[in-house]
Amino acid sequence: MVFENAVEFRKAVASYDVESKVQLTIRPNEKDRVRVKGKGAKCNWELYASIYGDSCDFIMKKYHPAHKCNTKNKNKLCTSKYIANKYKDRIISQPNIKLWEIQDFVRDKLGLYVGRTICYMAKCRVISQFMGDRKMEFNRLDEYADIIKQTNPGSSCWIRTDSETLPRKNLRIIGFDGYFLKGICKGELLVAVGRNGNNQIFPIAWDVVDQEKKYSCIWFITYLIADVQLGDGVGLTVMSDMQNRGEERRKQFWRCAKASYEVKFKEELEAMNKLGYKICEDLLKYDKEYWCRAYFREDSKCDVIENSMCETLILG
Repeated sequence: MVFENAVEFRKAVASYDVESKVQLTIRPNEKDRVRVKGKGAKCNWELYASIYGDSCDFIMKKYHPAHKCNTKNKNKLCTSKYIANKYKDRIISQPNIKLWEIQDFVRDKLGLYVGRTICYMAKCRVISQFMGDRKMEFNRLDEYADIIKQTNPGSSCWIRTDSETLPRKNLRIIGFDGYFLKGICKGELLVAVGRNGNNQIFPIAWDVVDQEKKYSCIWFITYLIADVQLGDGVGLTVMSDMQNRGEERRKQFWRCAKASYEVKFKEELEAMNKLGYKICEDLLKYDKEYWCRAYFREDSKCDVIENSMCETLILG
């Protein structure tokens, strides 16, 4: 059997060792010759290969196939490098995979136990080698912004890397929402989604931030106002998520919000008032013109009174 070099020969030995669950020693382990033996005292298994003449081919010259050593569920040749090479596709497809999940996967596939440290090193090796260096990728954000502008004429793209002072197309309904990023790079994705007169949704802008805080939202909205020329917001309806506690209260709130005429709204409000002390008083602190269908302005009337269009965009 001929191998390209000693490295390829060692890979073949490691695969055989791990899959057969036998214990092997490699000595000598040199560039021009490698000898592999069974670890058991009575095991005669042996494999020897070396460079053949001037051809530079690595040729197997001796092989004794009889094994007498016992199998074990631990193997020194099942290294982080071996796991990274064998299961790189699995780790790439799940970059947030847990270490215990890698341990369980290796145990199921190979019947071997590997430590958390080996799994951690294997995961880091795959991420750095096959998915790129994250720090290097962040250093190329300016190039990414330029490509967006070149390939999408009329688009705008800004990148803020410090706390410098920020500078201060006509849409009727805009929804805002934020979503946690659970991949390698943690953070949150802020999105702005519009709805046109045909009741169709379309993306307007998105922003990746470290956290959904006041300063990050102001930064996002400031650029959005400038880019799509929202001006002072006249004729614009903005929607965002609010938390509603209690199942019965939640359902009754939506009955109030969906009331299409004033009399119906007052009836639903009376029903809401029975569900808690001063509950309607607290609810009416928010101007009903912004959340009840019966009081919507004519220029922004729309059946949509929740912000699910943002979730639709992200999940789609």
